[in-house]
Amino acid sequence: MIYIAEYEGYENNEHKLEITGKTVSREEYDDFMANFKFYGQYHQFKEIHEICLESNLDLMKFLSVKNLNNILRTRNVNHEKILQTGNKLLLNYCTVIKIMVEKIESYLKHNKADEIDEFKTFCSNFYDNTFAYRFFMRLRNYIIHNGMPFTKITSAIYKDCNLYIDRNNLLKWSGWSTVKNDLEKMTENDIAVQPFLQEIGASIYAIYLQSLYYLAPGVIKSLQNINKFLAMYNVKRFDFIEFESDEDFKNGKYEYHFVPWGSLIQCIEELNKHPNININMKKD
Repeated sequence: MIYIAEYEGYENNEHKLEITGKTVSREEYDDFMANFKFYGQYHQFKEIHEICLESNLDLMKFLSVKNLNNILRTRNVNHEKILQTGNKLLLNYCTVIKIMVEKIESYLKHNKADEIDEFKTFCSNFYDNTFAYRFFMRLRNYIIHNGMPFTKITSAIYKDCNLYIDRNNLLKWSGWSTVKNDLEKMTENDIAVQPFLQEIGASIYAIYLQSLYYLAPGVIKSLQNINKFLAMYNVKRFDFIEFESDEDFKNGKYEYHFVPWGSLIQCIEELNKHPNININMKKD
């Protein structure tokens, strides 16, 4: 039998639970828990965005004036190694932001095919209106088909040190599409990427929030199902405990099934960061 275990609070460093005499069928239990499947997808979206954010911050930190000055003003510094590290961090970032977009598209393709065009249009608006977004998205392909972008270092005592991408090298590649016009309009041949990292980070965050928008119906459905159980069984916060007999329970032969209350609250708080989502949930 599957019993409802009602949460009664936290006292003397212990969580207090009361095993009620109220039971649910296997079918009811399976249907209830199935409504939390969205959390696995939410975790994937959140994790890949956090990796994007960390990768962006790692690159910004490495390319900071203070860091590069400290490194490049050191005697006998290996300039090739510095370029290699910069290119590694840049490649990591270009790769992970592309993966994030593709992961969202894949989820929609297999779960909400009628919304994939909307998402692609959402991303296309960033591509059309934000140079940083279209540049970094194309830069990954440039690296794959050509070479590493950072090729030049300035290392001087009386001015700041930096790493640069050679614009003329970039223009030798024919795969830039509309980004080619952006590159041709630049007045300087040496391109520093620091000015674009904050802008691309904001775009990626907006895309992440949009991914949560597609999960909102599943979250709302899970809340509706919880409220149904609360009313039907006249309980507050609860979990499930499964055992066949009182003797089995006394002998420790039972299975405890947690309802992911904390994960649900965390997910709702994250979803509510989207400007068009406002989900309310009472916290006991």
